[in-house]
Amino acid sequence: MIDIEMNRWSLLFCLILPVLGAPKRFEIKDEDSDNELEQWCEGKPADIFFLLDTSSSINFDDFDKQKAFVQDLIKVFDISETKTRIAVALFSSGYYSQFPFYRYNDKSDIINAIDRIRHRGGNTETGRAIGRMVRDGFRFAREGVVRIAFVLTDGKSQRGDVTIAEAAKAKEDNIFIYAIGVGKADIDELNAIGSDPNPNLYTRWEATVSSTS
Repeated sequence: MIDIEMNRWSLLFCLILPVLGAPKRFEIKDEDSDNELEQWCEGKPADIFFLLDTSSSINFDDFDKQKAFVQDLIKVFDISETKTRIAVALFSSGYYSQFPFYRYNDKSDIINAIDRIRHRGGNTETGRAIGRMVRDGFRFAREGVVRIAFVLTDGKSQRGDVTIAEAAKAKEDNIFIYAIGVGKADIDELNAIGSDPNPNLYTRWEATVSSTS
């Protein structure tokens, strides 16, 4: 049986490989048996939350690239009520839910919904948004499946101490966080937001995704 930790890292590989142009299928050796476990992106059940920075420090071009990046990742998954579900929210001075996990069960509907999201502007209240994501967003998550959050931000929050504290609470609640840098991101804050071991992704958008470690 594949445990939750292996599921998390399998999903990370599923997200990275298409960006690098590699095939979706890969194999992981189960050290506890003689069987090779074929891991597929399609069919891996998870509830995945995307939290996008829409503050004034994110320009319109980078905001659109955030949306395109998320759409490209969503194309990897087998979206359905019983497999992978997606939720999206924006944050700046406030927290703006775009759609919850139960809203869409069709991949094209999700991609179209992301197309309709518009930039808002405002301050960068990352910590407050992470707290709202945990309380309001993940309350619709399913029991027994991997819970993953992708926080896309330039990592320059108004109150860094609150951001770090709220990210720690989310991880204590078994939400695995990937921090993704936008533009000239603050790597230290991204590292503080993300789960350990450090899986954080950083991209300048014109380059391929690379690890911060």
